[in-house]
Amino acid sequence: MQEITDKTFRKMFELGLDMINLLDMEGKISYASPATPDVMGYSPEEMLGMGMVDLVHPDDISHAQALLQNILTHPGKKLRAEMRLKHKDGRWQWMEIGVTNLLDDSDVAAIVMQGRDINTRVRLEEALRENASELERKVRQRTDELQRTVNLMAGRELRIAELKEAIKLLREQLQHAGLTPVADDPLLSED
Repeated sequence: MQEITDKTFRKMFELGLDMINLLDMEGKISYASPATPDVMGYSPEEMLGMGMVDLVHPDDISHAQALLQNILTHPGKKLRAEMRLKHKDGRWQWMEIGVTNLLDDSDVAAIVMQGRDINTRVRLEEALRENASELERKVRQRTDELQRTVNLMAGRELRIAELKEAIKLLREQLQHAGLTPVADDPLLSED
């Protein structure tokens, strides 16, 4: 098994697809990895000093603040969340965020935040939800149509039964009056 040197580890880290940031206790960025431009559009230098919460979508801020508070009170704990962060080009992109409080670790002395773009996954999940909703709507619609058809058929069956009963009474009345039904009259036949 190959031993990983610091140089090898650094090269792997620099080539990684995920954005890795180091945050101070206030959530301000003190380091941004080389993948940051690919993920967020900002250069690592532009990210320095930015507050992570400042990049969070307004609807996700309370979630982001709770995540930061939670991680600050649990050294060494790893937490994950999904939220929207503002890309440099102004669009909101869904990110999967992993944070670990290593403030007490003298080698790191920061909160480590990893982030990856999950826009495609979120869009596909939304499309699946929309398709499932549309399918459920169509199933309900077809079920309603089938129920109406069944109800109509049940109504026809009832009317046919009522008609057969009326024919039977008519036949009895004709016989009682001494009249004979016409043999080829389908309404008055025995079937």
